[in-house]
Amino acid sequence: MNLIYIVEKFPSKTEYFILNEILALEKYGFSISILAFRCEQKFHPEFTHLKKKTFYHSFDNVLLGVLYYSFFHSSAFIRTIFLIFKEPNTRIFEIFVSIKNLLITCGFAYQIRKTDQDHIHSHFAFLPSKIGIFLSSLTNKPFSMTLHAQDIYCNKPYRLAYELKKSRFVITCSKYNYKHLSSLFPEHAHKIYTVYHGININRWNYRQRKSLQNKIKILSVGRLVEKKGFIYLLNAIKIIIAKGIEVSCTIVGCGPQFEELENFVEKNNLSQYINFTGTLYQQELLKHFDMADLFILPCINTNSGDIDGLPNVLLEAMASGLPIITTPVSAIPELIIHKKNGLLVRERSPEDIAHHVEELIANPSLYKEISSLGRKLLKGEFRIDCSTIKITSIYQSIYKSSFKN
Repeated sequence: MNLIYIVEKFPSKTEYFILNEILALEKYGFSISILAFRCEQKFHPEFTHLKKKTFYHSFDNVLLGVLYYSFFHSSAFIRTIFLIFKEPNTRIFEIFVSIKNLLITCGFAYQIRKTDQDHIHSHFAFLPSKIGIFLSSLTNKPFSMTLHAQDIYCNKPYRLAYELKKSRFVITCSKYNYKHLSSLFPEHAHKIYTVYHGININRWNYRQRKSLQNKIKILSVGRLVEKKGFIYLLNAIKIIIAKGIEVSCTIVGCGPQFEELENFVEKNNLSQYINFTGTLYQQELLKHFDMADLFILPCINTNSGDIDGLPNVLLEAMASGLPIITTPVSAIPELIIHKKNGLLVRERSPEDIAHHVEELIANPSLYKEISSLGRKLLKGEFRIDCSTIKITSIYQSIYKSSFKN
């Protein structure tokens, strides 16, 4: 079966799960072409075969695409123009944005005009889904999408309703998201599926942790945004140091909150304890997981409504045998069972974080058990093979006899 995947960045340093999904689906017989707006990192040698199947947005192709579709596929072009005025645009500005998106779509459609296409799938309900709906109209191929976190909770409900209506099916990455979407849009609940972002645990070196001794190495990974709760981690580090515990903390990632976090570190004389690395390639990240003693990610519900989904870094920490301290936000309790494969603390509570670090120091058996159970509990629906089988079964159920994999 031939799929078109639409994403904003490919490859991406922070959305490695999309690359994992594509590679896993290829092993199950899918042929996948990728449409992307930009390339954020170089293709790793083992993924170079995807380079010739990846098409990027360019103004030259937009011009050629508009001319091609207006002259040779005028009925599809006109049908898609009319689609703009069926969209739930509430302002003139939004109509102009939709026109721009249509022109971009023509450029993509022109580039893939000679490729085999059976189905169009977008990751995230922002720009990729808008392009996907237009491309579906231009090519007369079915459209679907995967929804994650911000594109659900910070999106306009009327916009989501429209995109759900246009989708043949919708995948979301947690039961929490499924319940939220089903309650908002019960008429579309039948076509929403839960598929976790599985990981290949064999890529992550497992190291059994036995006790917290000497200088504790804490690791945290994520985009430097409010919902990750990094400011509460820094406050917790301050409390831990005040208790006389030797600790260092490495924070991997970049984002708009960097300056605020850096100022906090300087103001509280924490510079010798905190290291900001910026965004790292996964190969570099593996080394930090291997060296760390503890993984902390104190996610929060923000006042704006933005929340995390199920951070993939928690799966990666578990695969590495790294004990986790996090919060019961959103879908995290679907993965983390308190005092089994991690510790759950209250939101916005650096005191709770510090207390649980002390608990793990005082209780080596609990620390060791969490390290051991983390990787074991990843078996099943959080593994990439299981996720791929679920996605494959969705296509099989929809296309039935026409499915050739």
